[in-house]
Formats: sequence, C-alpha cells, structure tokens
Amino acid sequence: MSQPTLSDAQKAILGKFSGYETHHEITQQYEDTPYKKVTTEPPAKDLWNNNIIWEFAKGLSPGMDLTKIPFPVCITQARSFLQNFTDYFEHWNLISKAANEDDPYKRMKLVTQWYLSGFAHAMKVVRKPYNPILGEVFRCMWQNENTGSKTHYIAEQVSHHPPISSFYVTNREDGWVGYGTVTFSVSFYGVSAWAYLNGNHKIKLLKYDEEYTWCFPPTKASGFFVGPFIMEMGGVVTIKNNKNDYWANLDFKTSSMFSSANLYKVEGKIMQKDTIVDTLQGQYFEKIFIGKEIFLDAKVPPETPTRYEVPEDKLWGKESQYVWKDLTAAVVKGDGQDASDKKWEVEEWQRLERQENERKQVVFKPRFFEKVNDTEYHYIYANEAPFSKGEEESFEMAGMIMSRRKK
Repeated sequence: MSQPTLSDAQKAILGKFSGYETHHEITQQYEDTPYKKVTTEPPAKDLWNNNIIWEFAKGLSPGMDLTKIPFPVCITQARSFLQNFTDYFEHWNLISKAANEDDPYKRMKLVTQWYLSGFAHAMKVVRKPYNPILGEVFRCMWQNENTGSKTHYIAEQVSHHPPISSFYVTNREDGWVGYGTVTFSVSFYGVSAWAYLNGNHKIKLLKYDEEYTWCFPPTKASGFFVGPFIMEMGGVVTIKNNKNDYWANLDFKTSSMFSSANLYKVEGKIMQKDTIVDTLQGQYFEKIFIGKEIFLDAKVPPETPTRYEVPEDKLWGKESQYVWKDLTAAVVKGDGQDASDKKWEVEEWQRLERQENERKQVVFKPRFFEKVNDTEYHYIYANEAPFSKGEEESFEMAGMIMSRRKK
C-alpha cells in the first residue's frame, strides 16, 4: 500500500500527538514514577445544550448500538473512562480493612460497603466520560497518610471495537489485589439509553487466599427529550466469595417517566448460604441502612486516602491526561466550539494512526495487559503473593508495579 498524501491539518495533528513512545522506549525509563498530589480542579462549566441534545436524540432509533456513534461534547464530562473508573476505588481502605479481618461475615460486609461507596462518588458528574482511544493508559496512586501504605492503579484500553478496558489495582502491603476487564456497550430504547459495563471483576484478599467476584449494574440515562437528564444504576448484582458461604445480593432500582420514588434506590441482602443474615436499603446518593444502623452515608463518606497522579511533564503520549488535555481545557472553560474541535483532532489522530498501521500491517498489542480470551486480559506484571518480610515498599516504574526493601 502506498504512502497516503496528508493535508497540512493532518500533518499538524500527527505532529501534535507525536509524544507517543513505544513500549521499549517506556521501559527504558528506569526511575520511580514521581507521582504528584492531586489538587482540586476548577469545576468544568456545563456545556449542556438542549438543541444539540434534541438533534442528537432525533437521529437515534430503538435498539441502536451507540458504541460506534460519536456523542456531542455537551454530554461529556472532562475525563476519560479509564480515569472515571478509579472513582470506585477511592475508598479502598475498606478493602484493606477486609483484608485483615478474621471474621468472614465482617469481610463480606466490608467488601459490600466498599462496593456501594463508589457509586455516590462516580455519579456526582452526570455526564458521559471520554471513550478511551486504543492503547490509552491511565496510572495513579493513593497513599494512606496514617499508615503509609500505597494502592497503585493502572488501566489500558486494550481494544477499540469492541471497546474493552482492563485494569489492575494492588495494595499487597495491606494484603489485597484487584483486577478486571470491562467490555462497554450502549443501547438506545426510545426514551432512555442503557450503558453496560460487562465483565466479572475480582478482589483477592491475600491472607485468606479469598476471591470476591463482582460486576457493575447497567447505567440508565434518561431525559434526552424532556429533562432533567438523569443517570442511575439499575439491575441485580451478586458479590460472590470463592472460599466461604457468605455472599451479597444487591438490587438497584430505577425511576420511571411518572415517578422518581426509586431514584438512586438500592435494596440488598447479605447471605450465608440460603439464610438472610442482614438486609440493607437506602439511596446510594444519600444513606444506606442495615436495619436502623447507617451502613453508608454518602454525605459523610469513609476516609479517603490521598490521591496522586503522574505530573504533566512525565506523561507518555497515550496517557489519558496527555490525550485529552486540550479537550479537557475547553470543557473546563465552557467553550463548546473549541471542545468539538479538540475532540475531532483526537478522533482524526486515531483514524490516521489506524490507517498507517493497516498500511504497514501492524497489529496492535497492549503494553501492559495480555489477552487471555476475547473478554479477559491480565496485567503482565501481576503479583498475587502475600507481602514477605523482605518486601517493605511498593512502587511503580514505567507502568511496572513492583516492591523492594525500604531504604
């Protein structure tokens, strides 16, 4: 295949995104990632535009698969899905407590509490995150300032069609690891759209060699034609344990066109075999109760460890913050036209890169995850062994999460 002729605009786009390194070049950066404490960003201005939403929704038909349809920028939030996914791990200290709790019932209760704690955090911004580009990577780290323990997170977009994201999160210091692969799909059903984050994910408590398998309920978005625009969870989720008889069943309710009584409502049971041990109910944006006891209060969330991200001058070319920095800046400013232009630039970059790879017959291979089957990828540097006496400190270097003796 001959070399295509590029326009000046296309050449400018390729030059702009030329910071992409190969996996070999990345792994030569043998130094600890110098994480920087995350400070509160100014809130993005709302770009919601009823006319644009109306025109977009009119072009949809019931049953349509929306994964290949570009959404208008006025629906988006100012970050990638790979970043958005970390919201569910903001309260990982609950997993750390479970990893060192000898009572199996209390372990299940803590894992369930952690699972529910993520929804209030993740749903604060009622907008769609950016679709990650193929090969996009996001890294971050949290540190518990009281204990010094670190939780490392890395995620990569391992497939574009269909959209598949893989993640690995670990705190072996506290005794746990987590991992999973998310296959994303969106369908339109006339008055609402449903997003499906398919895949079974796992939290492993190393001390007990115990796995908790969980998934996400579908997300319902409504209000395209008649506001307000609402995003809520809906469906039944089971949290399973591979070593004992405890499990949890959670039923996320949804509102209807005529009633908001079930908005953000969840009901559930913690079970031992077929016996109900506890029942819970409430709203994940407000309070969830077990009996009369407050199980989770979204207004007074569990302690949140300090979060750190990679500083801008240390980012790789396909890290989320690098890929989307100009679009994010436009969204934060509230400049809808500039945001649309910057979104097009990223999409055009991807099209040109795909075209070049096809010309050179280059087959994409993820940097940090290897394929197990069509719906499952594993982190290539995964370590599920309990911390030994010789391991005193975890760190991340060039995407490789490892441990060493404390200096």
